Amino acid sequence: SLFIFSVLGYSVDQFISLKTLLTLMTVSLAALPILIIQHWLSWRFSSIVVPLAVGVISTMAITQFGQSQYWVYYPWSYVMMALHGKDDAMKNQAMSLALIVSFTLLLISTWWLGRKNARCLS
Repeated sequence: SLFIFSVLGYSVDQFISLKTLLTLMTVSLAALPILIIQHWLSWRFSSIVVPLAVGVISTMAITQFGQSQYWVYYPWSYVMMALHGKDDAMKNQAMSLALIVSFTLLLISTWWLGRKNARCLS
């Protein structure tokens, strides 16, 4: 998108900075558990309603769980805590949790999908 804006004549120098790139990387990594959960739901249910409903309801619940001590159990709050945590320890904890939960969910969902496809092939 920055390339397209630069071709159209807009100045993109202020957008290309280390702080912007680190923020985008933080958001992307902290949102991985959400991506994996939503992806698994879309494979599990043939309707778009279930993943969409879970996404909307979970996003609305961030305001409740994100401000409590239970945010560590709620993957939708990891992005908010990684960006706006009280201190660096909380931000690092959010990023660590996001990566650990992502890896675990990826293993479980990959196993489940492989098991499901193995039954379909036989």
